[in-house]
Amino acid sequence: MTRTEDAVANCFPGLELDVRNLDRRFFPGLVFNFVDYVDVEKEGTEYGAKLVYVDALEDPDLQLNSATTQHRLEVMKISKKVAHTLYETLTNDPPASTGNWYLAWLEVGKKHLSMRGLTGLTVWRLVRGLEPGPVSIGLEDRDKVEDPISLNGWRRLFTDRVTGVISTAYQPGELMQGLCSPWQHDFRDCYCHYWASNRPDLVMGEVYPGESVLPGGDAEDPAINIRVDWMRAYRSRELAVRAFPIIEKNRPYQFDHYQINQQWQNLNVVLEGREIESVYLSDPVEAANPFENAEKLADELRIFLTPLELTLVFEYLYARSSLRDPADEKDDALRGAITLAREYLLLIAVSEMQHLRLGNELLWELRKAGKIAAYEPIVRPSEMVPQGRGGPLREARTMANITEYVHAEHKIEFRPSGLQAPTEAAVAQFQKADGSAGAEWRPRQLQRLTAAVQQDFINIEHPSAFIDGAYARVVATLRQPGEYPPHLVDLAQRIVSDGVQHESRFNTIKAALAPFSEAQYLRSDDFAPASETDAHDALEHRDGIINALKEAYMAAANDHFALCAQRIADARTTMNKLLTEGERLASKNVGIPFFANL
Repeated sequence: MTRTEDAVANCFPGLELDVRNLDRRFFPGLVFNFVDYVDVEKEGTEYGAKLVYVDALEDPDLQLNSATTQHRLEVMKISKKVAHTLYETLTNDPPASTGNWYLAWLEVGKKHLSMRGLTGLTVWRLVRGLEPGPVSIGLEDRDKVEDPISLNGWRRLFTDRVTGVISTAYQPGELMQGLCSPWQHDFRDCYCHYWASNRPDLVMGEVYPGESVLPGGDAEDPAINIRVDWMRAYRSRELAVRAFPIIEKNRPYQFDHYQINQQWQNLNVVLEGREIESVYLSDPVEAANPFENAEKLADELRIFLTPLELTLVFEYLYARSSLRDPADEKDDALRGAITLAREYLLLIAVSEMQHLRLGNELLWELRKAGKIAAYEPIVRPSEMVPQGRGGPLREARTMANITEYVHAEHKIEFRPSGLQAPTEAAVAQFQKADGSAGAEWRPRQLQRLTAAVQQDFINIEHPSAFIDGAYARVVATLRQPGEYPPHLVDLAQRIVSDGVQHESRFNTIKAALAPFSEAQYLRSDDFAPASETDAHDALEHRDGIINALKEAYMAAANDHFALCAQRIADARTTMNKLLTEGERLASKNVGIPFFANL
């Protein structure tokens, strides 16, 4: 996990993490342990916040040459002099490593809090209550009768205020220290009813190197695509059978409490919905080349990627409106399939709207970091859509040919280079001059959700197709050490990761609708975009959303976060009105002409 909101959010001992471990590093450059007793105090034991070690050289909050650190200090109103003095003290004259150092007092403003005589849990609770900002502390060596060392610093921000990602001050596994056997028992028992954030339930088995896979990522052999119980006690694929749909029926075949204490390490990592037992062969986009400079990266976001997100939002919402109203269906199975398809299409469209925001956020953060000259909100649809690679099976991936496979795939251009705007005329001109068959494009279209359109959507969202491939280049660019603010790569990586979820949901839609004819789940064949006159209210709502988002993004770019939040709220309210108006038009067998006058 990289985001605290992904956790179940227990305090301690916690499930995914022990919250007390966040506060071990509340003061930059120092690491504490909170020493407390279990039932009764033991004579001779020192309680409180014990200094474990000084970590100034590795602490990201003390990397004073970093633009990200400087921005963080500015947010908390910490002067460069305070930060520099703290760094110099902790690196040149730190508390002696042989001492018995404890936190003696905290001082915030005019409030002075003594830690003497307090147990570790009480000290932790006081530390926990500190707000981000300036703070002074005293450190005392309890083996010596001397005045405490005084340090001026600040209360660490545990997460980045922009991305929400946990501070890189915390080492892998550090937040889980303190968890124990009851943690493993909870992990075994809680299922999807409670521990949904990082505990798999039903998964697909591993595809071994050398086994062919379909363009959508499923194995060619359908027997490998069945959902199995991740907690099964017998782990071999040969003994794996489809999981029962009811938890209680799977229970006799799962690890028991004693077994999970002994063999938890045999539970497989799950990536993209599949177990990984031995070797993970990543898609070629992992090896994407970075852009030459920040301006070319920004051009990719402005011209191609960000406008494409809005085009897909409109295409997915229109396809959703082409589905029949499930309330009108008497057949339970058909009603359930349509309900699932409509819900998933809405979820995917919402996710694409988040990508629209993230694309804009990358641009305004690049401008804030001085990497590009200017920022203007990008809230417009693209005219062309790159189609994913469908067609035949992928070549079987074996350890012998994987290097050659990656090398060949790596050469493919994800969009015509030098293209100023992916219009139909520009694409045609490029393909005529280049003769390239590697890139397939289509004009944006508002279409009913036929089986062919379902496959088109799957191909577009497929990892390693053009969209994820282009974002992979964005990720590769932002990953370059010291070149860009470190949190930006996480924004781009979120978009790449969502492509897997989008493809999975489209595959689920396809499977749910497959037993029925198109005539059963789609509105009539003459379902088409409404005239601009009939769709007047819907188009006004559309334009209101676009204008609100432009104002929100510009406000965020200028650090006017209250205005940004208000305009985002306005856009969400108007979006609900747009969906309601879309349902009214769909009942008359017409859809919203989303691209009219855009």
